[in-house]
Amino acid sequence: MSRMDQWLHAFGHAMAVHALYGPGHQARRESCSRLLAALHQLLRADLRPTFTFLDDAVIYRALPVHGFRDWTWGRRLGAVGVRRLEFSAEATVESIDAMLQHLQQRFNGEQRGPVPHWPGIEAGDVSVETEARPVAPPAPRPVAPEVHLGEEVGAMRYACDRVATGEPLPLTEISGVVRSLSVALHPEGELLIPLLSEGSTGDHLAYHAVNTAILAMSFSEWLGLGGEETRSVARAALLHDIGMVRVPDEVFRVEALSDAGRSGVARHPEDGARLLMSRSSELDLAATTAYEHHLRMDGTGYPARRFHPEPHYISRVIAVCGDYDALRSERCYRPARDAATALREIENGKGSVYDSAVATSFVTMMQRWEARCVGASA
Repeated sequence: MSRMDQWLHAFGHAMAVHALYGPGHQARRESCSRLLAALHQLLRADLRPTFTFLDDAVIYRALPVHGFRDWTWGRRLGAVGVRRLEFSAEATVESIDAMLQHLQQRFNGEQRGPVPHWPGIEAGDVSVETEARPVAPPAPRPVAPEVHLGEEVGAMRYACDRVATGEPLPLTEISGVVRSLSVALHPEGELLIPLLSEGSTGDHLAYHAVNTAILAMSFSEWLGLGGEETRSVARAALLHDIGMVRVPDEVFRVEALSDAGRSGVARHPEDGARLLMSRSSELDLAATTAYEHHLRMDGTGYPARRFHPEPHYISRVIAVCGDYDALRSERCYRPARDAATALREIENGKGSVYDSAVATSFVTMMQRWEARCVGASA
């Protein structure tokens, strides 16, 4: 990976951290330190590292950076009038933190107007001299295309059926679903969030897996995670409930669970994690999230823990995405929640059930991208 690539990856990670955590949080300082370290690598060969974000291209000095076309953060920076970032050796952890905080405020609509300067950092628009031209009215937003996810649901149903009968998890099919969902989220370039309505009882796990993956991938883009990170999150989301294949179907049909049903539900995180760990080292993140997605931030949840370590960051992301989809789906003991009610329940669980920063960011994303949420068919 080149020094430019390393800096851009560190920048995306730092922006995601600043979207989640408030001023003074240790995670913010650590991400700023990593970004500064990546900048020092650039400064070894360049006294004035400069990045420009034009349309879908990221340019370092005068050359495009390959592999970062359609980079989420480049588009978002350009949209708020920050198409150039220029650095010098005077940059510090504090000035980087101040820059990132200001950029987040611009994304949220809390800051407008000229971009300030910070020690060692200049930011702003690109100066392009052109003839004054009348501004054309914005084109009407096209009708969202119809999205079909039947093949993805079928592949997940096939994977669940194989695991239920004791056969190995088909990793090729899982990877194919991740690739296919990446395309489904961008049918005409702009991100959409196509969500399936609940299917039959027998398809519950496949529908839930696909919807959770779609939400997690959309959330990853909102947080500015890179392409490979987003694919890892998608794979983990698809497989987070794989342990449920060994739970009796009655859990989806009755209001009161039997002892066997209750035991199976309580055991499915451990069963899923054990299954994934035995399959491939590539599934370590998926195994972690399978084990942790029902752990609560207040130390409760299941599996029961003797100690209270915080769940992995991605486990916290998938917990919110999975619960939102579950709330939006009908159960035999309650009707489906509408979007606003489901988001209120997520908000009410901040700090106890969910990581506060993750829940806040997810709710903000779903409210601001409400128009992007479209129905999908299987």
